[in-house]
Order: sequence, then C-alpha cells, then structure tokens
Amino acid sequence: MANLWQHRPDGEDWKPVEVMDEARIGGGRIYRYADGLTSRERWVVLAGRRSGVRVNGAEVTAGVRSLRDRDAIEAGGELYFFTTERLPEVEPLPSQSTPVVCGRCRTVMEPGSPAVCCPQCGVWHHATAVLPCWASLAKCSLCSGSTAGVDYAWTPRGL
Repeated sequence: MANLWQHRPDGEDWKPVEVMDEARIGGGRIYRYADGLTSRERWVVLAGRRSGVRVNGAEVTAGVRSLRDRDAIEAGGELYFFTTERLPEVEPLPSQSTPVVCGRCRTVMEPGSPAVCCPQCGVWHHATAVLPCWASLAKCSLCSGSTAGVDYAWTPRGL
C-alpha cells in the first residue's frame, strides 16, 4: 500500500489518500506491481505523451515512470506527493511457505493469528492479548520503527 498526499480543498493542509493497487491522477494512473525477481512492491505512473503529468518536475514522456518514496507528482493542475510509508496495523498473519518467527519473542507464529508487520523493516510481531509483542515495545524489535503508529514520520506539510 502507498499514499498520495494531496491538498485539502480548503488549501490549509495535506491529507494522505491510501492507494491499494491503482489510482487515477489527472491524465495518468498510478499502478502497483510486484517485482518478479524480488517480489517487492513497485509503483509506476502511466501517462500519455501530452497528459501533462510530471514527476519531480520532469514530464512523463516515455509513457511510464517508476516512482520512489516522496516523489512530487503534478497532474491535472494538482500537486501530490507519493509515499510508500504506511502505519502499522493489526492484521491476520498471511499464510507463508516458510514459518514466520516473531521478531520479539522468537516463537513461530500461526497463520491467521493477529499480528503486525513493521512498516519499515517488514518483521512480523505477535499482536494478541497473550502475546502483545508489538505493543509491548516502543520501537520495532529489529529497527527504529515506532510501534505507536499514530502518525506518519514524513508529511509534505511546510513544503
């Protein structure tokens, strides 16, 4: 998942809009795809030659442009900022081909059990009443990601 930060209608502030797989912006579209080599999530802008879509000030002339975290996108007279940052959330642990070990307690986690995947490093943690591994820490057990998850680390405010 990614976010497109855009100005609120009153022009006073920015708000993040979640992008799950795709989003229309002006004369273009943003798409998510999985890199076949690494299975990592990648994002691109697809836009026609005369669409007026620009990324970091450069027009998308080849029809496609890869996106990176915090890219500025101009489309349809609007300014957006693209971010890959997401907030941590409790979700069912997806089934995996190999067992997943909790980053804190180091025990094997059951598919479907409540868990949190650290948005920064991708390490899974238990999120149950019996094993509150994620909530019991101020930061992820592997990286410096905050477990509070109440606000984004980066916003375009002040730009």
